[in-house]
Amino acid sequence: MLLSIRGFPLGVALVLIMMNGISEIRLYAQDSDTLSENLKLEFREASWFAGEVATAWVLISSGESPEIEPVGDQGDVRIVGMRVLELENDDRGDFLGVIEFAPKRAGIRVFPPIVVKDGDTLARTVSRQIVVGKPYKTDAMSFQVEASKRVVYEGEPLKVS
Repeated sequence: MLLSIRGFPLGVALVLIMMNGISEIRLYAQDSDTLSENLKLEFREASWFAGEVATAWVLISSGESPEIEPVGDQGDVRIVGMRVLELENDDRGDFLGVIEFAPKRAGIRVFPPIVVKDGDTLARTVSRQIVVGKPYKTDAMSFQVEASKRVVYEGEPLKVS
């Protein structure tokens, strides 16, 4: 019998290893490494909750206005809206892709990769895992605003605690 790795014949094991490596490679005829290097995905919020809208930003360094779209099925999050804004005098990039999304449920969720199309070139961000909490109401916390006066004239400062 041929050598084996974990019970698989050596030939089958090598084919499985090669197929695993091939499945990780994503080649696209129009992909641009230069554009990919100029993409940066950031999140506006530091924490996320199921059903609550949050915002992700894609910072893009490009000469012309790019288009953005999510890749495939967004299983863990629902994309609410997307738009591209032009940035002026910003060292982070020339354009800002704003993606509004809502995680569908609590747990560790995957934020999908975002495809950026700049003319004939395509690039994509890397998908990210985010931890999503479940919001709940409690009486343990409260918020109260107290003004020092109830009647003020226009322009008078008002102390609020």
